[in-house]
This record gives sequence, structure tokens and C-alpha cells, in this order.
Amino acid sequence: MLNWLHPLHGGEALGLTGRILAFIAGLVPIALFVTGLLRWQLRRERRTPQRTIGTRGEPG
Repeated sequence: MLNWLHPLHGGEALGLTGRILAFIAGLVPIALFVTGLLRWQLRRERRTPQRTIGTRGEPG
């Protein structure tokens, strides 16, 4: 069991398919971080009230 840890970690255990899966698994955290950051930024922009210069909501 312990002899499989290093080859499985590097994707060597399953040949080229394992290496491709290990590569994709390495990209997933980066993709999740970027999409989470973008969603947070969009939600933050929607919550910010739009102010118009020179008006205070007074009737015309």
C-alpha cells in the first residue's frame, strides 16, 4: 500500500492517463480560486449603491 503513494501522487501509477489526471487535479484548485474571486467581485459590485452626484433624492 505504501509503495503506491509516490507513483499515485505523481500520476506514474496509471501511465499517461494518470499523469493527465494528476495535471487536471492540480489545475482544479486554481480554477476554483479564480471563479470564486470573480463571483465575489460581481456580488460586491451589485451590493454597492449607485450614487448620483448632486442629487439627494429630492423631488425635481
